[in-house]
Order: sequence, then C-alpha cells, then structure tokens
Amino acid sequence: MNILIGNHVLRYLTGAEMYAYTLGKYLVKMGHNVVISAEEVGGILKQKAEEVGIKVYDLKNPIMNFKPDIIHACEYGPSTILFSRFSNKIPAVATVHSEYMCEAPLRSNRIYKYICIRESIIEKIVSVDKISRDKCIHIPNGFDTDRFNTNFTPPNNEKKVVLFIGTIDKLRKESILHLIDMCEQTHMVAKFIGLRRSSTPYLDGNPNWIEVDPNIGGIWNIEDYVKKCDMTAGILLGRTTIEGWLCGKPGIIYDLDADGNIKSVKCYPPPPDVVEKYGIEGIAKKIIAVYEEVMRK
Repeated sequence: MNILIGNHVLRYLTGAEMYAYTLGKYLVKMGHNVVISAEEVGGILKQKAEEVGIKVYDLKNPIMNFKPDIIHACEYGPSTILFSRFSNKIPAVATVHSEYMCEAPLRSNRIYKYICIRESIIEKIVSVDKISRDKCIHIPNGFDTDRFNTNFTPPNNEKKVVLFIGTIDKLRKESILHLIDMCEQTHMVAKFIGLRRSSTPYLDGNPNWIEVDPNIGGIWNIEDYVKKCDMTAGILLGRTTIEGWLCGKPGIIYDLDADGNIKSVKCYPPPPDVVEKYGIEGIAKKIIAVYEEVMRK
C-alpha cells in the first residue's frame, strides 16, 4: 500500500511529528511504502525517518513517482494542499491530536474516518466541529516499545525526580508553575525538557531546565531521561505520560482548559494493559484496518 502522511512540521520531536514518524516506521516494517510531506522538514527527525525507509518531502516540492492509495491527514493546513494535488478519488483519513481549537479537524468529504487519539476528542469534534459520530474512531497514539520498556535498572535518585517534557509555551505555564511549587513542598526535583515557544522567566536559571536547541530539533534519546526519573508530568494524556507508563513510571496528568488553566491534577499508575493498548505494533494494525475499510468504500 502507498500511504501519504501530511504534517505541518517534521522537524521537532513533538506529538504530531512523533506520531507520523512512529506510525510510518512500523508501516514500512509491515511492507508498505510511506511518504511524509510537511511544510517544514529537517533536524534529527528527518534523518531518523529516512534511515527507516520513510521518504520525506518538503510540501513545497512535488512528490516524485508516488501515487498514494490513501492520504493520512495528520494536520489541517498541509492536508488541504495535498488534497488539491491528488485526485479526489484517493480517499483520506485524518488524525485529530487534541481538543484544542488550534488542532480543529479539517472538514472534507474526502475524509472517511477521523482517528481520535483520546475518546474525549470524539465528544469535542462531534459537538463543536459538527463531525458525524459514525465517522469517528478512537485509536490511541502508538509508541515504540523497543525504546520505551521496563528492561533497565531502576534509578536510585537521592530525591524523587519528576520529568516534564513538552513545548514550553503559554498553554503549559500554569502546570509548570504548579509542578515547581509542588516539588518544592514535597522535597522532589522537577526536571523540564522542551522547546521554548514563549517567554519563560520562571524557568530561566533553573538548573533542572534543559532547553531544546531548535536547530537540532530535540533530544532523540529521550527514553534515557524517562528511565532515570521516578515519575512523569504532562498535560492531558500526552506522549510523556504514556512513555513513562511503558517504562513503569506513574504519571501526573494536568487537565487544562483552552487557556491553560488547571482543571484537575492527578497521578496515575501505569495501566496493566499499557503495552497492548499503546504499543505501535497493535496501533499500526488498527490503522491499517481503517485504511482498508476506507479504501473499500
């Protein structure tokens, strides 16, 4: 099968980009041809994608000698461009990555299924974006269990380390400040890794803040940091929480509203079925089943 994935960016090691890379990697492993076309490509993620056999194209350039059987629209803008370049006879699916308006789904008759990584996203896009419920399916993010697993020696930290990985922006400000305060009160260490997207004086000078170099695109071996912490923290049910669960770490989840205000904070232990639920092998098979269903229509 020829699969074309459309992304806004394939450069930084953030949610939608790692989703496309991890899924593409396993689809290639299953014998499919995968192309990712994005508005901005580069960094270590482009290198890693090409190493595993994914073809990567800048969206400004035509995709040579490739006719997709299906288009997988991972983000709004690039998908509209790809739809305009390929016949409307080529069906499409779309992944919706969050409930926030910045990731509102593209509404198009080309899209036969909306893959929602959380069940709460289905409720949002049905009620707010007016997507038909029968076009929605819940399939979680898939994770590479060759990287994220419990095959390591547990850490012996003097103080418990809570690891927060993610874009450092206004949306996450309140949760970061809350975590810093909570760790100070409980004698734990809050460690932050991420790409700065807004002014962060509350982190400047913090010895436990690792700012990602945008020219590099992120820290590739992030599993090493996850395995050395005692628990993770993040917003919603994001990648860091699940990566931590796969490594046997409990995860503090901040539930936020659209402005970043904290609605609730709770620590969750790893689910007993975490590998079955989030391992990329099972997730990729579910997505292939969606592709096949769509292509029969």
